[in-house]
Amino acid sequence: AADNHPARANALMLADTMNSHCIIAANNYETSEAYYYNPKWVGGDRDPREYYPELLTDKTDDPLSPPCTGEVLESSPQLALFNMRAAADALWLHRFWSVVLPELMEEGALDDATTDTIPVLVSSTAGRASVKTIGDFNAQTKENEQSS
Repeated sequence: AADNHPARANALMLADTMNSHCIIAANNYETSEAYYYNPKWVGGDRDPREYYPELLTDKTDDPLSPPCTGEVLESSPQLALFNMRAAADALWLHRFWSVVLPELMEEGALDDATTDTIPVLVSSTAGRASVKTIGDFNAQTKENEQSS
C-alpha cells in the first residue's frame, strides 16, 4: 500500500533483491489498483516499471503529498473509498496467488488456457473495474513484437 512512486519502486527493488513476490496497492481520488509482481518478470512487459515508467523517474518522497487524512479526507470522501477498494483488490490478488493458484497447480489443472486467465493487475474507476491477466500481457507482447 505504497503512497508514492519512490516507495513502490523500492518495494519492487526489494522484491528483486530478495527474490520475493510483491503486491502493491495504490489509489488516488477517483481510481484504485493493485498489481502482483514476480521477480522473474523484471524488465519484461509484466514488470510495473515497464508499464508505469514514472515509477523510476518520479522522485517525490513526501508520503503526505497528497495527504490521505484530515481536511483532504473530509473534502474528498471518495479518497477513503478508493483506498478501501485498492486494499480489497490487493487482498483478492493475494488470495489468488497464495491459495487458489497453488491449489490449481496441485490438482494439475493448469494448462495454457488456464494460465492465460491468471490475474496480474486490477484497476477501478468510479464506474468500471478491470482485470489484466497473464494472457493480456502475452498478447500485448506479441503485438509489440509484430509492430517493431
